[in-house]
Amino acid sequence: MRKPVTLLIAAALLLAPTAFAKKTPTTATPSAATTMPAKPAGAAMMVNINTASAADLAKLPGVSAKIAADIIKNRPYKTEAELVTKVKGIGPKNVKKMSSMLSY
Repeated sequence: MRKPVTLLIAAALLLAPTAFAKKTPTTATPSAATTMPAKPAGAAMMVNINTASAADLAKLPGVSAKIAADIIKNRPYKTEAELVTKVKGIGPKNVKKMSSMLSY
């Protein structure tokens, strides 16, 4: 009589996780368009200082429309130091703010 009780307890322990598991309602899987993550709000854009348009340059921190026009007028640039020396209105602090967004 002992074997059936042990077998019953063993079966109960094996089935317990599925017996008490929470059941979640099944829903349709979203399409790929809705699951693609949008660009994070704080994501930095990359701007090539030698090829970007005035509108793209004006999106950089500390760059106004006038400074963007000066950047375009004094191209090409090889380094951040050249940017500081060639463009009036851009200093080392401004370049430091935008350096992670710039390419040459």
